[in-house]
Amino acid sequence: MKSAWLAACALLLVACGSDGSDSPSAQSLTVTASPTPIHTASPTPADNVVLIGVAVHLEGWPLGEEPFDRYAERMRDYATLFERYGAKFTWEAGPQAIDGSAMYGDNVLAEMVQRGHAVGVHADAGGSERDTQLEVSSTLNVLKVNAEALGLSINDVSGVCSHLDWVGAVAETGYEIVTGVVAYCWSSTPEGARPAEFRDCESPITCHDPYPETVPERLYPWRPASSENWITHDPAGPIVIMPSAGGLNCADGERASMEGPGGCPFDQSDIDAYLAELDESLAAAEPGKVNIHYVITSLGTPLDLGVMEAWLQAIQPYVERGDVQWATIPQMYEAYVASERN
Repeated sequence: MKSAWLAACALLLVACGSDGSDSPSAQSLTVTASPTPIHTASPTPADNVVLIGVAVHLEGWPLGEEPFDRYAERMRDYATLFERYGAKFTWEAGPQAIDGSAMYGDNVLAEMVQRGHAVGVHADAGGSERDTQLEVSSTLNVLKVNAEALGLSINDVSGVCSHLDWVGAVAETGYEIVTGVVAYCWSSTPEGARPAEFRDCESPITCHDPYPETVPERLYPWRPASSENWITHDPAGPIVIMPSAGGLNCADGERASMEGPGGCPFDQSDIDAYLAELDESLAAAEPGKVNIHYVITSLGTPLDLGVMEAWLQAIQPYVERGDVQWATIPQMYEAYVASERN
């Protein structure tokens, strides 16, 4: 009953404003039919190959503070550069990007899918002790419904680590993948089971390092049975956790730090740090497993396109040798699910 109520509530939020009038989304959205995405085959990784990618959190841009067309232009500039190298983004959209695509009649998110990239949701839900289980589930459901109203198929969500039952909330609202898990996820486990350094996490910001902590542990997706034991794989678990390799920028000095990913410079030291960790991932990759290595950044503050191209050029020899394959996070997930059937 609760899931059905949440779905109905979300649909009402898409269709109506708070005063009962038509919302800006309903008035301005020009896309009336679902776009037909370009078919992009999921990779079938060879033994020891590492699937690589980038997740971009579309956040840090208050709706109306900056023209939406400038924000969308940055996304298109990123995508155009990546496409020159056969690289792929997974755009994880917060409410500003989802609502902006509708309000301003520029369905840039659906365009990204048509161009061969992927779109998920960045929820930022459950990070406050004041949040309730119902509020978290409702937020996840509303974001998914509003994104799918743009013609998208959404099964990937980040920003859900919580003291609440975040695994249950994700599964209940129809997502299949959780990305970018951080140490704050330990808040949902019994206090005595938490590592000592994560027993007093006040918020996701104070415990924002990616988890697991080591490169070999981050290579492999897993299924959690519950939020109380989310770190342990259970083949019957309802969702798949795709751990990240950390931040693309902010890499120099403390590779694991995800604090302020949109506000850090991106330079040659970050490229060097990325390549060192990629080499470590390749050394640890195991035959017969789906090995993944994706990094996270935020938009928010744009990265320097010249530095980004230098980074793509540095990865190109790995691509040409067949050591790595570019993939979206949904493609990584599909490869993992296929491996479960073998």
